[in-house]
Amino acid sequence: DIQFAPFVDNGTGAALLGDNLIYNGNAELGTTDGWVNGSSGEGDPFTSFTADPSAATNGGFGFLASKPATSNTMAIVGRAFPVIPLKKYVVRINLNGSAATGNGLFIRMNERTSAPNNGINIPAVDRVSFTNLLDNVAWPGGATSYQFLYTVPAGVTWVSPTILNWTN
Repeated sequence: DIQFAPFVDNGTGAALLGDNLIYNGNAELGTTDGWVNGSSGEGDPFTSFTADPSAATNGGFGFLASKPATSNTMAIVGRAFPVIPLKKYVVRINLNGSAATGNGLFIRMNERTSAPNNGINIPAVDRVSFTNLLDNVAWPGGATSYQFLYTVPAGVTWVSPTILNWTN
């Protein structure tokens, strides 16, 4: 489950979420539509990547990505969408790991100054920059929620959320 919405300050500094800008961000379609398993130049596909009711953290479905105990880097990349440079956005992510590992979790925004070349998402070979929201931290062994305040870099007009498992 991943949500990305404009930051709204309610006067207390608390982040409120508007409409989710991420297509099929919590697998609400019951499919992985809008997400690519694997990223050219960034990671191989996960062993399997499905929408599954058992992985739900918010709604009827959640994404379930499986990997071998030891693996190459694997990546899942979401559909790109336009953003406003220097604007703040709230990113909320709910992960439900099947087994804890000491490191290897990266959550990043791949960034471009124009629409993606493939018309769908921004793989590593297409990005002009990226921002790590999580950088090589432990994979959770159960349900875990994260929240970030992401400021779009100057000149960036498109982003694509990416979840990585780095060799572990």
